[in-house]
Amino acid sequence: DELKKPDPSGFEAGAFEQLESNFQEVLQELVGDQSLERFRTEYDKLHAALKKSHESEKRLIKKCRELNQEIVANAAKVQTALKLSQEDQNTIASLKREIEKVRTCMKPSALIPRSRSPTAVHSNSKLQG
Repeated sequence: DELKKPDPSGFEAGAFEQLESNFQEVLQELVGDQSLERFRTEYDKLHAALKKSHESEKRLIKKCRELNQEIVANAAKVQTALKLSQEDQNTIASLKREIEKVRTCMKPSALIPRSRSPTAVHSNSKLQG
């Protein structure tokens, strides 16, 4: 069951360890035979390159996951900012409508002649009375 759990690199857990074990077995078989020394040296180099590549791949996958999480978090922040911006635009539009209503309501009162102002009307009523 250990072999079926994938690790961050996509290898199944234990698969790389199995490769390592196989490498050690082959290496032991090659150690005693002088005619295969060149092959053993190349095999050892290839194995070292594979290990290095595997470690690099694990680091890159980890970094990709971190960056993906950061992207998701930033996307949520952008969505929130867009929502707030839209709400602000709606508030601005509403306030502009209110200002326009107030201006419209104030225009007729501004057109009343001064002699018709409340103090003038009060004064006129005293004179008439």
